[in-house]
Order: sequence, then C-alpha cells, then structure tokens
Amino acid sequence: MTWPNYWRTAAEFGAHVLPAPKLDLAALIRSAPRGDGHVVLVLPALGQNDQYSHEIRTFLTALGYRAFGWELGTNIGPTQHLMDGAAERLRTLSEAYGPVNLIGFSLGGLFARLLAGRFPSRTRQAITVGSPVQDPARNFWIPLDNMLDFWPGPDLRALTEEVRAPLPIPCTSFYTRDDGIVNWKSCIDPAAKNIPFDGSHTTMQVNPQVLSYIARVLGGETIAV
Repeated sequence: MTWPNYWRTAAEFGAHVLPAPKLDLAALIRSAPRGDGHVVLVLPALGQNDQYSHEIRTFLTALGYRAFGWELGTNIGPTQHLMDGAAERLRTLSEAYGPVNLIGFSLGGLFARLLAGRFPSRTRQAITVGSPVQDPARNFWIPLDNMLDFWPGPDLRALTEEVRAPLPIPCTSFYTRDDGIVNWKSCIDPAAKNIPFDGSHTTMQVNPQVLSYIARVLGGETIAV
C-alpha cells in the first residue's frame, strides 16, 4: 500500500478551491427509493463538521429517514473526546429510535467502523465512503505511519487493527479510483460489499451518484458492480 498518485492529489486540491458542484436534490429525491423511518447518523470527514453532511442529511430526511449529524464540532481525528462523544451520540439515538445506520465519509467512516464493532447491538449497518480501512496511516496523501506514536490520545496502532477487523453487522464500502487523498485500494474491505463510484474524494459528500447509491443501500437494494 502507498499514498495516491500525485496527479490525482493535485486534482483534489483543484476541486477543493473550486466551487462545489451544485446538487439537484429535488431530482435525486424524486428518483430515490423511499425511506422507512430508520435513524441515520452521518459522521464527517477529517477537518469537517456537520455542515459537511448538510446535503446528504437533507436528502435522507426528505426520503423519510431520521438523519442526524454527530454534533461534536470538527473531526480532528480519534481523540478520546470525539470517540467518547460519538459513542454517546450513538447510544442516545439508538435508545430513542432503535439500531442506527452509520454513514461515515473518509475518516468519518473509520469512526463508523469503530462504533459498529464496539456497539453492534446499537448499529443497523455501516456505510463508509472513501474510507481507508486498510492501513490508513500508510494510504493517506501524507504518509503518517511514523507519526502514530506521537498522537496525544488513544493508541492509533491498536485502533488501526480494530478498524480493519471484520464487522459483525452489514457493511458497505464506497470507493473511487479517482481518489487523490487516499489510496482507493485501501478502501476495499474483503468482508464488506465494495462499490465503486465516479468522482473525487473532495466532492464525494455532494456527488449525486454517491447519494443515490447510499439511498439504494439503505433501501435494501443490491447494486451491481
């Protein structure tokens, strides 16, 4: 495993500074399967907060799901505060509504896997998008492996092993071969359903294909790959 192609990383930075694609949410809502009222918790990518997931939560709410953000501010990584807060958020939602669908983008997907592995009775399924479940520190655009021992929080090497372990609940992993932030091969989970999409890592939270696929997975459809 290694970090992504430099040209793809450069393209990601270009996508980051350009205006985000305009989503036609109304058209997506019309074409997507209706929801069944289940609760969804959306976990943001590194450096992002709940504003990052505003479009997908609006989309899923319109379909009939109860969609929530994590309400923990910016995702700065697996600090004890954020891990404990995410676990408490899952507990609160599951006690109110039953088992929760977890959706995580990039690093948020690794949080989703940790939560699902630790609290399977509170989790309905986990969906990750652009999340490097295999050796994340070695597959990010900046190699982080040598920095793991300096993290002022939980043991990141132990968390890495926990993240890659097979989950006891259904899991779907979305990935893109155009990814310039993480090595797309690291997003492949041998024990999950792995589904490719077209587009960049930077704009995946507003990618209509990603939103459509997520709605179909939540609705119980099988997506041919």
